[in-house]
Amino acid sequence: MAVQLIDRIAEQRERQVIERVLPMLENGERVTHWTRARKPRTNKRGVAFLTNRRFITLWGGTLWGGRQDGDEAIAWDDVEAWGVDARAPGGPLLALEGTRNGAVVQMIVDHARHAERVKQFLERYQELSSPPRRSLERYQDHGDFEPTVDVAVETERRSLGQFTRRAAITILGITLVVLGVLLLVLPGPGIIVTIAGLAVLGSEYDWAEDLLTWVKQRSKATTQRFKSRRRAE
Repeated sequence: MAVQLIDRIAEQRERQVIERVLPMLENGERVTHWTRARKPRTNKRGVAFLTNRRFITLWGGTLWGGRQDGDEAIAWDDVEAWGVDARAPGGPLLALEGTRNGAVVQMIVDHARHAERVKQFLERYQELSSPPRRSLERYQDHGDFEPTVDVAVETERRSLGQFTRRAAITILGITLVVLGVLLLVLPGPGIIVTIAGLAVLGSEYDWAEDLLTWVKQRSKATTQRFKSRRRAE
């Protein structure tokens, strides 16, 4: 029973992630692989997608629908240079430079399942992308890039500061969620507090980010049903 529940949650998470990029896809374009990612230096979290036509990244905020500033889409035919820095602290870096734009993403590998997904992502990337036609220029200061995806992907080792931050976010987020659930049966803004708690947890945990998406979707559907009933009356 528990295994089936975990599988259902994983399937739901997969659908939610894919749904984010669907509005950007062109006719005949399909997602072949994706991985959780973040922007170097700003640490903004998002998702990197591989399609049969393009490399696409959607950053923080796309959870709520619509494109955000900084989202990138690079056609495979436009990629002139790319490289991977497998030794970058925090996870492998992938940089692409096209004729018109570019992108650099750090793939999240904070546990073994993510590391395996990143490895598959890079292997699929190599199948879709052509060999680089020149050396990287724009993102040289981001890392020590090599034009290869044949790298060992290891789980990220967190520093004491990162561990402390994660612990603080976990405690604060869980506290807000529990308080929000209590306020659902007591006078108070329970839904708002619960969403705030999930948003805090979502900055560190994928499952919380996905659950936040689900809560938002259910809240929107409930609101629409309520409005429909009011109009019917």
